[in-house]
Amino acid sequence: MPKKIAKLPLSKTHPKLAKEAYGWDPGSVTSGVHLQKKWRCSKGHLWTAAVYSRKKTGCPYCSGRLPIKGINDLKTLRP
Repeated sequence: MPKKIAKLPLSKTHPKLAKEAYGWDPGSVTSGVHLQKKWRCSKGHLWTAAVYSRKKTGCPYCSGRLPIKGINDLKTLRP
């Protein structure tokens, strides 16, 4: 039988990403898990995303994928 390889938690494999975990322990999941978790960026924006997808994506507000009321929403940009 082949030996199982122990997977390290997100807090060990991706420490910078683990700092954005909001309300949950990044030491309890691996980076490949498909669970939806809450995240908070350094600017304080909150959103929910799957843990595995966070290796490729950042904050949807900071990147402009989601609008911020009064900053980059349609009403503010095109009154």
